[in-house]
Amino acid sequence: MHYTEQYKGSKEEMDAQAIEGVRRYLGQDLFRKVTLEMKEAVANIQNLSQ
Repeated sequence: MHYTEQYKGSKEEMDAQAIEGVRRYLGQDLFRKVTLEMKEAVANIQNLSQ
C-alpha cells in the first residue's frame, strides 16, 4: 500500500506531514540550519533574477 492510499488528505496536509517527518528525523537544530540555508539560496536566486 502506498503512502498516498493510506492518507487521503489535501496536498498541503501531506506536505506538512512530510516536513514534520523530516524535522523529527533530522532533529530541530539541523532542520533549522537547512531551512535557513534554503531561505538564503532562494533570496540569492531572487536577487540574481532581478
